[in-house]
Amino acid sequence: MSTQRSGETSCLGHIDGKQCRTVLSKDTKFCSNCGTRNPAKIAADDQVKSADTNQSEQEKATVYACSSGNIQGTDKSKSDQKRSTEDESASDKDKDKSADTKQIEKPTVYGSASGEEITDSDEVAVGEDNDKIFKTTSADLQKLEDEISTDKSIGSIEKDVFQILREKGPEATIEYITDTIDSWKKTTVKIAVAGKSAVGKSAFINAIRGINKTDKGYATEGLGDTTMEVQEFPHPKNKQIIYCDLPGYGTVTIRREEFLEKVKLLEFDMFLIFVYPVPTEDDDWLVKQLIKAGRQFCYVRAKLDRDIKNAKKIGIKEENVIEEIKKKVHHTTENMPSSKRVEVFCISNKNMSIGEIQDLIIFMKGKIPTLKFEAVLFSLSAFVDEVINIKYNILKERIFFVSFEIALNMHIVHPDAITSPAFGEIILYFETLCLNKDFHSIIPNLKHPFTVQHIQNTLLIELKDKIGGGFRQFVPFYNIYVSHQACSQFFTQLLDELKEDYHTVHHYLTNETIPKITVLTEDILQ
Repeated sequence: MSTQRSGETSCLGHIDGKQCRTVLSKDTKFCSNCGTRNPAKIAADDQVKSADTNQSEQEKATVYACSSGNIQGTDKSKSDQKRSTEDESASDKDKDKSADTKQIEKPTVYGSASGEEITDSDEVAVGEDNDKIFKTTSADLQKLEDEISTDKSIGSIEKDVFQILREKGPEATIEYITDTIDSWKKTTVKIAVAGKSAVGKSAFINAIRGINKTDKGYATEGLGDTTMEVQEFPHPKNKQIIYCDLPGYGTVTIRREEFLEKVKLLEFDMFLIFVYPVPTEDDDWLVKQLIKAGRQFCYVRAKLDRDIKNAKKIGIKEENVIEEIKKKVHHTTENMPSSKRVEVFCISNKNMSIGEIQDLIIFMKGKIPTLKFEAVLFSLSAFVDEVINIKYNILKERIFFVSFEIALNMHIVHPDAITSPAFGEIILYFETLCLNKDFHSIIPNLKHPFTVQHIQNTLLIELKDKIGGGFRQFVPFYNIYVSHQACSQFFTQLLDELKEDYHTVHHYLTNETIPKITVLTEDILQ
């Protein structure tokens, strides 16, 4: 267990039903391992905020206000604070006199988010130009939360988002959303690729990263016991994802004891143990060590393409090859107590669109923390429809939060503040669905070409048109709700259309009757 220094604390989050306990510094906002917020950092921020303000409990209920379309935080000059406090007192008296104010029905553009009519008592004059700001009550926030939350099923951080919005305002909410939904980019994942020599380890490391022989970072293949030390191969799309080629074990050059000295089992998130043609006693020994260490693992049987080719020669149908392989593995492991129930996945390193690569990925989803799995998933090429479906579902879960971030941004910074977060999300869609290539020049009927001009001049303009914002000065919270709705509809439609484009591209590249460019085919099928 690591020793904590002054100012450090252990993460209170949980992974796979166990407490995370990652050591966090006092300045760390979110745990890089499980994504849980650091309570020490939150408490420190609250102390700073408390020292800088002397607001009453009623003033603390006001989260932010909107001035000429810009939502402002609680920082004001002393004169503004005094003027605001005096007018709030007058407003309270006026509200008492008009307690029977008639409620207006949504979607009116003349009411506040809480459904109340806006009267003179709700307005506060600010500055010489008499721009108006509107006070925001806890009822306003509750109305906004109720409206947005009923739109769809959303992720586990929903409550945190609205709590931060209530307590710290929109700026802190935007920062939290950005840090949380993109935290997968910062998390480190180490996948151990283990096994004896000539079982397909290096070929897998190259294939899973989309690396060819002439590329930088190529793992040397087919030279016997070439790995004497742990060799790390970062993914070119995300350097935080590292595939580690482990040395062999139980060989003349490296005995089992030496292997454990070279390989620190607890450093890795998961072990893929490659076997060919079946597990050996040394593989079973490694399984025992991993069970003791509490590590996640499975067997991987590569070279399926070779097995299919050989099976055809002896009259075995392609669809029966995997079943025959697993029968042999099961027969071999009957006398290996540790290996009896180990999952086995049959894959081809030369063509990952065949075999059980999708089952392996789904297996990993349930074995490593969510953030780490998302990082791995977004780095993968398409392979098969099952992988695309998992990617699609995770991207769809982001839409609520990205839309909320953009809607808040519009009313804090400027209506054009949607450009940066929206552009980044659109690029992520193209990259994750493997459409960030010049496919449109050779493949007909694609809805969205991957060009800067199309993204900026078509998609972003379409998003701005959907959001509109004609009532920005009058109904800030209702405008946030409408903007969130428009963003959600835009990103959902775009994601659906890009998924269709993926299927169009995949059909084109896998149809043997259509001439195609080799480089593009390799990019999406690796």
